Amino acid sequence: MILKKHLWNQSLTYQKVDDNQRVIGYEADYETVKNQLLETLSKGHHIIIGYTMTDENRQINGGHEITITGSRVDDKGNLLFICNDTDDDDPRPIEYYASSLIPNIHHAGIPTEIADKTMQQTENWVLGLRDFNNSNQVA
Repeated sequence: MILKKHLWNQSLTYQKVDDNQRVIGYEADYETVKNQLLETLSKGHHIIIGYTMTDENRQINGGHEITITGSRVDDKGNLLFICNDTDDDDPRPIEYYASSLIPNIHHAGIPTEIADKTMQQTENWVLGLRDFNNSNQVA
């Protein structure tokens, strides 16, 4: 019997957030995230993302989840993502420029085969143990 490989998604976290809920960095660069999103869309899959809203100091003051359903390039060559927001009481899709959306993406559901070839994954229990050990160190 031949089993067809199933395309599983995994939730990738892109933003590094400190204990004070401030964005302090990223797990992947802009191009990597953009390429993961575009490749996922090219395979016919929608992408659920969670994004953060921050102030001028990168302090998170809110967040929201939406679904990316497509992409397009405008007449000036700028990439836009076509999204569905079920919380806005408007059935029409909305568009976000990639340049403003990608830096604010906290997490996204990306097919494992795409994630594995572009990002090194660490099991959650390893991250939890590291954070626990770091929080118990005396300076």
